Amino acid sequence: GAMSGVDTRKFVEKLRSLNKSQMSIQQVASWCNFHRKSARKIVGAWAGEFKKAEPERRIALLYLVNEVLQTSRKRGSEFLKEFGQALPSCVAGVPPGEVREKVERLTSIWEERKVFGSHGGTVIQGLRDALAGKRPSREERKSPKKAPASPRAAKKPPAADNGDVAPPRAEVPRALEEALAAAQGVVGEVDALEERCKPAFSISLTVNGKEEEIARAQGMLQGLQAELVRLEEAQKATVAAAKAFLQAQEAKAADVQERQRRCAAQVGALNKRQEELANPGAAVGAEGADQVISQLAQSGAQGTEVLANALKGLDPDALMKFVAAANNAK
Repeated sequence: GAMSGVDTRKFVEKLRSLNKSQMSIQQVASWCNFHRKSARKIVGAWAGEFKKAEPERRIALLYLVNEVLQTSRKRGSEFLKEFGQALPSCVAGVPPGEVREKVERLTSIWEERKVFGSHGGTVIQGLRDALAGKRPSREERKSPKKAPASPRAAKKPPAADNGDVAPPRAEVPRALEEALAAAQGVVGEVDALEERCKPAFSISLTVNGKEEEIARAQGMLQGLQAELVRLEEAQKATVAAAKAFLQAQEAKAADVQERQRRCAAQVGALNKRQEELANPGAAVGAEGADQVISQLAQSGAQGTEVLANALKGLDPDALMKFVAAANNAK
């Protein structure tokens, strides 16, 4: 049911249509972050789905946990606490295979990045014990340690090594992420309300329309209108944030293009110099032809020998210039 702004049935639907693509994972994670005050209900619903999911779906559900943990810790410790408590019992029965390997890999990543904060050792140990088949003692079950987010850990960007565990995160600015989540949060409510308001759109506006029906329809549609205004504002905020993001990306693209141009120019210059060093005669270029002509003029009888040596080092352009000059001399 719905409580604290979260409809768990709607969330379960999202989990059932979740797949391993980066976009799918990020969209559901954004929704979770937006509703983080309902972390307990969200994690409870996630745990229920995980326990009965097929291996392939379990992997997508694990990617989602990773994304939520790594993005939510900058905003609060709600998910760290709830997932820290729920995960060990969820992974306890996972048989050997790909899912278990993913859990082990994620556990190492969370430990290395101190995702559960500086006191996250309890959670990590709980996960390892659960995988090893050890059961926690009653005290540990009753009072799991809180895991505050470490501000230092939050600033650390994700390392490149988790590509094999979860889809790589795109660098989406927080403003855009929050605008998208806010709009998504409103969309579901507005759609449901609009569905309920359908009769109000088809009400008779002729003399047959009853006054109380018209008043009721009017009240419903005024409520819908207010919600649509709210959704429109959320969408405008998303568009503005997306435009700012796009402008920043265009500036980056222009910078990369300029750097690529400089790099290409230098590669061209180096290639040219390499050719010159490999073939010294080519560097002489057309000017070489003038030198050969003057040498021939001075050399008299040895002209043919000088010519043969000179031609070895000449490039085709210089040779053509030489032939033209020789013809003119006749």
